[in-house]
Amino acid sequence: MKIFIICSKKLYKEIDKIKERLENELGHEVVLPILYGRPEAAEEAKEKGPEFYADFKRNEITKSAKAINECDAVLCLNFERQGHANYIGSGMFIELLQAFNRNKRIFIWNYVPEGLLYNEIMAYNPVIIKKRLRNIV
Repeated sequence: MKIFIICSKKLYKEIDKIKERLENELGHEVVLPILYGRPEAAEEAKEKGPEFYADFKRNEITKSAKAINECDAVLCLNFERQGHANYIGSGMFIELLQAFNRNKRIFIWNYVPEGLLYNEIMAYNPVIIKKRLRNIV
């Protein structure tokens, strides 16, 4: 299965171990997040002003949509971030919506956090894998 990874930019350092297991142990093909390897690019774009940043974000969203379109599934790595358990930010939510709109399988690492987006995310019918990569089938 070809899987697109969704993850907060601040937590990209957690991806390598998971990517290795998905590919080497489970035989999946992994597509990394658009800004993987250069997460600081978003902050750099923001410093160039609101118009530049809006263009940057549009481009990022478009590239994510294309990558998701070419995959069979997405894996949302919703780790704890800055004291927020099972964090799913706005960018991650957009990518989940893109996957849902393209009828892709949606896997989520941890339980979906209670809050504003809970009902919408659960409506996408995700498979909560409970940190077990073998649950991706």
